[in-house]
Amino acid sequence: MTKTPYNFVSDERFQLLGSWIEEQGYRFDTLTPMSADAGFRRYFRLQIDSETLIAVDAPPEYEDTARFVEIANTLHKSGLITPVVHCYNLENGFMLLSDLGSLHLQDCASPDDTESAQPLYYEALLNLVKMQRNTPTDGLPVYTADFLRQELELFPQWYVRKHHQFKYNATTEKQLERCFDLCIDSALEQPSVFVHRDYHCRNLMIQPDRRIAIIDFQGALVGPVTYDMVSLLRDAYVEWPDPFIDSFLEMHYHSLPTITPTNADTGTGTETDTTANTSMSTYRRWFDLMGLQRHLKILGIFCRLHHRDGKSHYLDSIPLVRKHVESVCLNYPEFTVLHDLLAQLPQSPDK
Repeated sequence: MTKTPYNFVSDERFQLLGSWIEEQGYRFDTLTPMSADAGFRRYFRLQIDSETLIAVDAPPEYEDTARFVEIANTLHKSGLITPVVHCYNLENGFMLLSDLGSLHLQDCASPDDTESAQPLYYEALLNLVKMQRNTPTDGLPVYTADFLRQELELFPQWYVRKHHQFKYNATTEKQLERCFDLCIDSALEQPSVFVHRDYHCRNLMIQPDRRIAIIDFQGALVGPVTYDMVSLLRDAYVEWPDPFIDSFLEMHYHSLPTITPTNADTGTGTETDTTANTSMSTYRRWFDLMGLQRHLKILGIFCRLHHRDGKSHYLDSIPLVRKHVESVCLNYPEFTVLHDLLAQLPQSPDK
């Protein structure tokens, strides 16, 4: 095997990846590291003459490469731009993907200039609606009540008890469970569609023609129609003003009649005029409570990434995520207990 400039001599998986790349007919010594993510995947850029590919190392004991390949193909058939899978090795969790560049939506759209951001977010919304309308959900896991609750439990486990070392009494625990029930009930009463689960500014790549490509979709599920809207507009990494959010919620609300909800039990769907039976105020409540569920989960995940996985930079995003939670709690009196709990926890504890 040829020599690589990446100093990972003791990394057995990296050496294995290099051997596999050479078996595909490419030179391993052009491989340079890009990044890791919140999971266990690592990414490398492979130079091939004047072009590049992305090499992915996804340890099979933690990551499902087969699922990534299947969903990538499904989204592509739905008319969306996703990485093209050139080749893969399921046994070892290796892939070579087309290179969608390094320009994220976050790099091109700023809350300081919402007028310039508007066309890009409109493109992101059109892609989302296309994904919800056109993408089949056969075989995807379903966002069940149990799964939603497991995610919510990350908040008390990792954010409250582990990160803040805070204990609350049995009364607060019971009230918190009631808050969780309200979030779950709201999620389950929504139309079910294909859900990306991380449809945010760092997973949307701006292409040279200003179209948007979608990455990091391997966690997709069948779930609530507002979930990806929350990811996009109540982002963990960027804060958009309310008028900006409201304008896109209005547009998404009026796209709902063309969405085909999927029955969680049968896996089939029927065309339903959702707006005929759902008011804008109901849709807004769906959106807000879906955001509450997602952001409570994220608070737990970011703390788990810090304490368990040593990825402490995610702590920098906690203040904004917490602000999202507090905002919803202030607008819905039934979540006062959650707001009171947060008031007892410092904003920025020592890392």
